[in-house]
Amino acid sequence: MIVHMLLSLFLLAGANALDSKDGYLGEDDLMHWSNGNFDIARSPFIIGGELILVSTVFSEDGAWGPCMWTTPDGDKWYVEEEVTNSNGDKVEGVEVFLLGQDTCGIKIAVASKEHFGGWVCTYSGIVHVSINTEDSLSTGLRLPETFMPLHYDVELIPELNSTKEPYPGQRTVHKFTGSVAMTVDALVDGAVFRFHSDELTLEEIDVFDVTDELNQHLNISAIDLDFQRTFVSLNVETTFKAGSQYKIILKFAANLERGLYFNYGFYHNPCSDMTDKHCWFTQGESTNARNAFPCLDEPGFKATFNVKVGRNDEYHSLSNMPLKETVPMEGRDGWFVDVYDTSVQMSPYLVAVAVTDYKPIKSATDNTTVWAPKDDIDAGRG
Repeated sequence: MIVHMLLSLFLLAGANALDSKDGYLGEDDLMHWSNGNFDIARSPFIIGGELILVSTVFSEDGAWGPCMWTTPDGDKWYVEEEVTNSNGDKVEGVEVFLLGQDTCGIKIAVASKEHFGGWVCTYSGIVHVSINTEDSLSTGLRLPETFMPLHYDVELIPELNSTKEPYPGQRTVHKFTGSVAMTVDALVDGAVFRFHSDELTLEEIDVFDVTDELNQHLNISAIDLDFQRTFVSLNVETTFKAGSQYKIILKFAANLERGLYFNYGFYHNPCSDMTDKHCWFTQGESTNARNAFPCLDEPGFKATFNVKVGRNDEYHSLSNMPLKETVPMEGRDGWFVDVYDTSVQMSPYLVAVAVTDYKPIKSATDNTTVWAPKDDIDAGRG
């Protein structure tokens, strides 16, 4: 029997809030980090050993453009037929590795102390993808106190018909789309807005100054991706002003191969034991709200939330707050959007969503309702 309590939502993540994200070992024997837009990888760092650094863009029309790496010392290495430094001199002991339209890579024959630390690969002069040669990072893991979130508008739309199924009831691909609008107060003047996003493909990003009714659009000059710290940093051309209010709007998607036992962020599990039908849940504790939607994913950054959930007519949804209305989903026959009331002020990890075919049992003595699979209720196990 599978019992899901909406607020605990199955398994606790149990992750230390100050842990950096581990990479995964690819078939090329490199450690990889990815968000679906970009992948960055490296070999293990061993003094005197070979060091490989590779970054890849995933896009049908993606072309890397000038291939450039920034070293831990801040020097620029340009990768064409050979690797040259900012003075135009060939970098001895470094050669081109897997250079292509969508890939930028280098190989250092003998790694030394000067190669240890943070590297950055630049895509199209705008996107900077970073990687550190240290496996576990212990510094720079907290958000700066430069913005305070006020409100989130979150929409999540799960794929309710997965195709990859090793055996009944055990699908391992977690695919969903969504959007989030973060309304924030700027606490200091600055040109960077940093937030958490992990394993999410960022498809559209817009920034607006909403202090007055003009809703001025701010141009983004650079995007910094730090997969190990799960940070995205937006650099804008117009400085954020202390005391002003801004709205950051993002559309995102996830298409994740997570295996059978990873229940975090926004994920699915069999609706009941050994069934082909899967239900969806959120698990944000302790640092996995960022796997469901981009946010300022620390407990101290509290805000109110408006949640919308997409589903078809075989499912219903639940969230923290009462259901306000259900409307047809534009452009998808047989699909609906459940719209929930505005939440109390709370941390992102407390946002709860469930998309299930469960049935309710209402308490005869108080205002409690328990949702469980119909077969369990009929058998008296609800």
